[in-house]
Amino acid sequence: MKTKKSLGQHWLFDGPSLQAIIDAAELQSTDTVLEIGPGRGPLTDLLSQNAKQVIAVEKDTDLIEGLKVQFILQENVEIIQADIMEFDLREVPKDYVVVANIPYYLTSAIIRLLMESVNPPKKLVLLIQKEVAERITAMPGALSVLAVSVQLYALPEYVATVTKDKFQPPPKIDSAILRLTHLE
Repeated sequence: MKTKKSLGQHWLFDGPSLQAIIDAAELQSTDTVLEIGPGRGPLTDLLSQNAKQVIAVEKDTDLIEGLKVQFILQENVEIIQADIMEFDLREVPKDYVVVANIPYYLTSAIIRLLMESVNPPKKLVLLIQKEVAERITAMPGALSVLAVSVQLYALPEYVATVTKDKFQPPPKIDSAILRLTHLE
């Protein structure tokens, strides 16, 4: 199945990079994970092995049936066809964790949606554009508006770089694993 440029699809299949995302999430066996855009499901599979429940929200209607078949035997995985920007976050159990390889063009909007929600996640681990992760984790004196707005809600940590050759199709730029721990 071809990727849809309009949805910003770049699928990560690299095992070490996927494991780095799992490690960054520091999941407990009692955690509920909200995965935004599971795509073809390689991260979903790892999440299901490390969390109590995975709620995978996929916008692309062409991927839904394949995901449902792929995870039919995994009782802790729920596949939902929806746009995350319209998804009711009140339906997710409190203190959930977000893990996602999100489209670059939606990074700010998704972070804002999650952080300002009436039911914010306790932690987010996002695979985003490297330069944006660097801006979000900037120190005082080099803070952008995005960094200030994120740091108002969360402690940001730049975890690792994921080079563009790890994706199919490869994006034009490198990505980074960003961990945001919600401030209480």
